[in-house]
Amino acid sequence: MLKTGLALTLLGILLTFVAVLWTAVKYASGKGKAEWGGVLLIGPIPIAFGSSPKMAIVAMALALALMVLALLLTWYSWRPG
Repeated sequence: MLKTGLALTLLGILLTFVAVLWTAVKYASGKGKAEWGGVLLIGPIPIAFGSSPKMAIVAMALALALMVLALLLTWYSWRPG
């Protein structure tokens, strides 16, 4: 289990680094515009925010996907055997 956790942590760091570099290059070249969004979870209540309604929806979808992934990984780690 430790190897899986370490691998997922390193993958997350790598993906974050690549995404930041990709966004910076696109923004600096003038071909893209920077948009942002996020989700704040207070108990079971999600609060979405973003620079546009589209980004708020994207943030909600990503938050939902991460919650499902967390539930699946929790279920996988608690399985008997």
